[in-house]
Amino acid sequence: MHKRIIAIMLAVFMLMGIFSGCIKGEKYNVDYGGAKWLYKNAKDSYFAGQKVKLYFDMIATDTDYSFYLDGEKLNFDYDERKGFIIEFVMPDHDVKLEFETVNSMERYAESYESGTVLIDYSSKETGVPTNSPDSYYALVLQATDDPYTHELSVYDDGVCRVYSVSCYAYTDCYEIITVNGVDKWSTLENGASLDGTVITLKFFDGEKLQSVSSDNMHGEDGEVLLSVIRSTLQDYIDEANFIGEKKL
Repeated sequence: MHKRIIAIMLAVFMLMGIFSGCIKGEKYNVDYGGAKWLYKNAKDSYFAGQKVKLYFDMIATDTDYSFYLDGEKLNFDYDERKGFIIEFVMPDHDVKLEFETVNSMERYAESYESGTVLIDYSSKETGVPTNSPDSYYALVLQATDDPYTHELSVYDDGVCRVYSVSCYAYTDCYEIITVNGVDKWSTLENGASLDGTVITLKFFDGEKLQSVSSDNMHGEDGEVLLSVIRSTLQDYIDEANFIGEKKL
């Protein structure tokens, strides 16, 4: 009797080993195309049949993303905190995971003629002599022949420094302007004004250059919004993309 029980137990253990082996399978590698660091929770290899779940949070605005596993397009979900969620079942062979991006703003960028002023922010202190270098500061963003790249001129301390910047410098600023109603300031009646400084903001609306100023803005939020637009442009400045300078 005891021998029979032992034999049954051995058979059960053998079957468990067989089935666990089938479930676990062998490990296979994932080639991330040199971009493994972009995928959160990514491992070099997985067992065949294992469910793989990755997160991709390096998401640029106005950009469409596609993901491919061995050339086959993958469906993916989105989470506000974690970004894109990419899931697939690991096949019984090595695979390659790739992603592709397309600038969804390309059709708009191509319509800008080189030299078109897209954003013109200028700040002038009142009560300071006009010829004083401290009286004037400006940021002028212009389109170039490259739809993905603009030129940003910074006027400060009597010098103009020019940088090459991403086209998103314009799209980010224009979104701030339109979403917060800055483009409607010119129609305000009895708008608020800023003391000690006059800030003028010009922006390209797709057809022409519109202009608003701190002399007629929407309440206290107006000063904050102008400051946000200024800092947004400044954030795109990178000394590695410095083009040149000239004295005014």
